[in-house]
Amino acid sequence: MKITGFKISMVSIPFEKDISSSTVTLKGYDFIIITLQTDEGIDGLGHVMTPGYGTSAIYSVIKDDLCPILIGRDPFQPEYIWEEMWNKTRFFGQYGVTIFGMAAIDMCVWDIIGKACNQPLYKILGAYSYNIPVYASGGWLSYSIEELIREVEDYMNEGYDSVKIKIGHENPEKDYQRIKAVRKVVGENVRIMVDANQKWSASEAIQIGKKLQDLGVTWFEEPIQADDLEGHSKVTEALNLDIAAGESVYALNGFKNLITNSSLNVVQINYFRAGGITQWRKIAALAKAWNLPVSSQSNIEVQVHLMTTIPNSLIMENHTMLRKYMKKVFKQLPQIKNNTIRPMDVPGVGLELLPAILKKHNNYC
Repeated sequence: MKITGFKISMVSIPFEKDISSSTVTLKGYDFIIITLQTDEGIDGLGHVMTPGYGTSAIYSVIKDDLCPILIGRDPFQPEYIWEEMWNKTRFFGQYGVTIFGMAAIDMCVWDIIGKACNQPLYKILGAYSYNIPVYASGGWLSYSIEELIREVEDYMNEGYDSVKIKIGHENPEKDYQRIKAVRKVVGENVRIMVDANQKWSASEAIQIGKKLQDLGVTWFEEPIQADDLEGHSKVTEALNLDIAAGESVYALNGFKNLITNSSLNVVQINYFRAGGITQWRKIAALAKAWNLPVSSQSNIEVQVHLMTTIPNSLIMENHTMLRKYMKKVFKQLPQIKNNTIRPMDVPGVGLELLPAILKKHNNYC
């Protein structure tokens, strides 16, 4: 089997209302959709999404620099293909925009492998478990306390026992009051997790984290800059709650530095920044070697295949806003039931474009 061609398109879906974290305001999602074609008529579907930033740059790298080097390659050589893309992009940079594109193409390659074998991805990789716990993720800073409470109440009605909300106001007292309000709604038996999106310095994070502990918060995500390894170690040592990090770290080498410096309690892997399936599994294996659990960040529909194949999977993020918009692009998605998710038993990654999106994809120039 050989790769013979590719198609690439973009779909932009604006939000009904802007949302904000501690560092950025988001106005919508952009999807870059790729199809790799083969000489045996088996096509692989992949995608990458952005919150409206960097989309054209990622599209350009995929179209002009990455996909052309795949022509004639055997898709059953994912490691070889990944390394070739990595080596060919040394001159202009291998992280950020580049690795997002590599992740999307890597998804295409593994989708072809699964379809050719008529097996879902998680079985191709080797299933370890079948159902992975899920937490609900939302609570944007732009929400009023009333909006935040309504969202959390919806999560409770859906049966979630773990919720994550955004923090990182200029005045940390606002964060404290929001978490206090959420705690009042959910009671003592629901786990509250918080995400600061790299807002503070290490000393600030430690000070704020001690107050979070008093409210029973168990998970403090990205409290400081992702590349501040020394700071992460200080925060992890000082606080009696889980420090989760890795969402903004790129590829295996980035995680090697984070993990081996004892900088966290939970390894978060973002599929796109990791560089795709091929790199994701290496990062998870590295975490296992250091006795650390893995929690995938966002993109639950793809990463559920990966989380079910490792022994150190902890919990998955249902990024509820993203999932809402995934339903505007793709057909059936894996279902969340009783706080767990299981991969669909569909060959490959299992994603299929909705008819209107497929028409746009096929006609895109």
